[in-house]
Amino acid sequence: MNFKKRILAMVTAVLCTVCLLSSAGAQGASGLFSAWTVSIPMEEFTEYLNAATLVDARNMVDNQYYKPVDAATLDAGAVSGMVTMRSEIANLYLKKDLLEVLEEHTVRQGAFSGIWVTRVQDGSVCVVGSVEPDSAAAQAGVLPGDLIYSLNEYVYPARFINPLQALMWGREGEELKLILVRDLKEVDVTLSLRAYDPQPCFTLSNSGRVGYLKVPADGDADTVGASLQALTDSGARSLIVDLRDVCQADARQIRQTAGLFLGGETYGIRVDKNGNREAVSGEGKGTDLPMIVLVNEGTASGAELLAAGLRTYKGAKILGKKTYGSVPDVQWYTMENGDRFCLVTARYLTGDGQVIQSGGLHPDEEIDSAQAQTEAAWKMAEELAQ
Repeated sequence: MNFKKRILAMVTAVLCTVCLLSSAGAQGASGLFSAWTVSIPMEEFTEYLNAATLVDARNMVDNQYYKPVDAATLDAGAVSGMVTMRSEIANLYLKKDLLEVLEEHTVRQGAFSGIWVTRVQDGSVCVVGSVEPDSAAAQAGVLPGDLIYSLNEYVYPARFINPLQALMWGREGEELKLILVRDLKEVDVTLSLRAYDPQPCFTLSNSGRVGYLKVPADGDADTVGASLQALTDSGARSLIVDLRDVCQADARQIRQTAGLFLGGETYGIRVDKNGNREAVSGEGKGTDLPMIVLVNEGTASGAELLAAGLRTYKGAKILGKKTYGSVPDVQWYTMENGDRFCLVTARYLTGDGQVIQSGGLHPDEEIDSAQAQTEAAWKMAEELAQ
């Protein structure tokens, strides 16, 4: 593709994205697309998005830069800017060299650090959401709530949460060097990855009537299913579903997990930029156990839809803190040079039509501390089991 065609292609891509944002902004009164609105007027933004301006800038770089210019790098940089300037944090641009590293780090394969990554409520920084007991991270003293400044000397902004989580996995014995921030002080941590065998995480109360099920941070449906089956077989009469710090983004996993609790109920509604709606339902037989659900700021994506669905269809009471508020539908695109970018192309409403994008899901009872949340859940669940 020649230079002018590349420029025109990039302009077209930008204008399409801006039109998406403009369409979203037009519905600002209803708050449906508030996370997608641009910060400057449309007319001021688009006057710079024409081929002549981009050609002028490119010629200036070609003629004045002090060393030869790599055209592919400039084109990739332009697209990167188009993608990452959007206010939606799920938009992401990944360079080819980082993609090659990520290919060797696949979740639930190989060894694991023990760290599940989340991000603070305003989306500005990645943090340690939870730490697996007896893991390398636990032994190294990593604590939930530690801010993650860098991994192996590379700083990952909050939008890189998924690649960062992937890099927490690798080959057994591989070393990770982390710089964490705790109480405004830098904490240097080096740990070696260990083989990881996820185990069902559940507890039965002393009375034998209440089951506690901690959904894994990545929402693995197989682990959730094994835990739920074990509690059902043990005779539990009520259930605590702990969705704190769970960010479930894989569509297949979401359907399977939702089906375990909700059966075939519609747990989400996909809405594209044109307002077209598509209902999404769970896959499974569901459960009739009465439930209490725990959520916090780290509860995001599919976990938010699940929590809302449990409240709507099962009458579950939600305890904890307001959820993160990010339920996007994303698409990946590959460039000619091998770089890839992720773009939000739709968003999800809850099964009953609630908007939680940006605003989050509000609990029925707001409780600040994790310990107080858990204690309240056990008390309520025991009452349900009577």
